[in-house]
Amino acid sequence: MQTNYGKTESRKRRKKYRRRPVWATVLLAFISVGIIAAATVYAMTVFFKVKEIEINGLSHYTREDLMKYVDIEKGDNLFFINKFKIGEEILENLNYISDVEMHRELPETYVINVTERKPEAFVYQGGDCYVLSADRYILETTTRIACEGLIEITGVEALTPRNGEKMTFSGSGVDLVIEELLSTIQDYNMADHIVSIDAEKLYSLKLKYTDRFLVLLGNSSEIDVKLHFLGEVMSELEGYETGTIDLSDTTAARFRPGVIDAGESADTSEQTQEMPSETENEVATEHSAGN
Repeated sequence: MQTNYGKTESRKRRKKYRRRPVWATVLLAFISVGIIAAATVYAMTVFFKVKEIEINGLSHYTREDLMKYVDIEKGDNLFFINKFKIGEEILENLNYISDVEMHRELPETYVINVTERKPEAFVYQGGDCYVLSADRYILETTTRIACEGLIEITGVEALTPRNGEKMTFSGSGVDLVIEELLSTIQDYNMADHIVSIDAEKLYSLKLKYTDRFLVLLGNSSEIDVKLHFLGEVMSELEGYETGTIDLSDTTAARFRPGVIDAGESADTSEQTQEMPSETENEVATEHSAGN
């Protein structure tokens, strides 16, 4: 039989091990999270200060040009930098830059990586020279003399050209053809050899290759194939040869020796020599032996 003393001790033990109220547990959790958050913010504020701004990828612009649009000072907190605003400012004001990537390198460096567009061509219109990238962006407006060394695009009319925007041309399909030509020329590293593109007639596109060759591309189909074929043909021609290369038929190039005059026409009095494409045969080499 349990005594009154035993019952009293049992009730005391139940009171002793009674669970903590739920509200107290929740309150303790909130306090703990708050302490951790406060400590984290304090550490970020005190320890992660900008001491160095690293910039990579510049060629056309200088560091000073870029920093005009970078709202970062030494001593700023690395975690509180608004990279989206900085990126917008850079892209809006520096036309040569096509992409911006930014990140932190703890404990004290902020890195800005930029990708610059390369000037490939120009359109001379109304006394102004509009410098274009391969994707048709107008990088700047300058003088014709300053455009020397770039590919001149002739036979086209630019519509309301503005720096920092893509150039659009009068005529259906001209935009895409010009962009494909420039991009393919860039891919094949031919920009240093192409003097001009005549796009007056999309069914009769022409290139001037150095001062020695007029290249007839025909229509705008298979531009990639035609320019690849052009590279093959150029590797077969001798350094002294000049004339017209007809690539309108992608199965065989036709070379007409002759002197190219100022009007980009050719003297075709000599016999045309045919050079089959690698797609059907190996590039012919006997044409030079027949000269």
